Amino acid sequence: MKLSEKTKKYLAISGGAVICVGLIAAISLQFNKTPVGEDTLPEKNPGVVEIVVDPSSLATSPEEPVTEETKVIVQPNTETAADSTESSQPVDTRPAQTDQTEQSIQPEVTKPAEPSQEVKKDATQKPDGTKVETPPVPVVHEEVVQPTETESAPNQPQGGDVQDGKTYLPGFGYIENSGSNQENYAEDMFENGNKIGNMD
Repeated sequence: MKLSEKTKKYLAISGGAVICVGLIAAISLQFNKTPVGEDTLPEKNPGVVEIVVDPSSLATSPEEPVTEETKVIVQPNTETAADSTESSQPVDTRPAQTDQTEQSIQPEVTKPAEPSQEVKKDATQKPDGTKVETPPVPVVHEEVVQPTETESAPNQPQGGDVQDGKTYLPGFGYIENSGSNQENYAEDMFENGNKIGNMD
């Protein structure tokens, strides 16, 4: 049995379509959630139970008053200043980001205590109290030399000088003045500046 080109095309297209439909069905079944179980509704209670309290029974029973003393123990803070700066950093106790609508507030940022002027000026230790091995030695810098502007030679033209209708620009020499903002339209140029033409 010999198949024509037209029949081969139809078979290839229909086979591809069947494979695509099968893949779409398999993928869509992966996204379907299976039901966990049937929802159970709470049973309706036909009778209402009433609770009646007899106040006379409460007054007749002698009860001893409950005297429970609670002791509050306050422990003084015995940390040193260096330990308190290390442990007083705010800790973020927020849960990880989820798709829940729960919001939490960031902990308050506390500014560390400013060291005293005496500690700031002491070169043998850092403001946090750690000792410096060798005190810093001031570096002697050389005197700042102001640059001197070089004066141009008197026979050298200055920028902007005009001679024979040409303007002098330093580094470019005398340039012809083409007027103010002249625009030329070149038909052999493309929009981005690339020339269009024969590619020999």
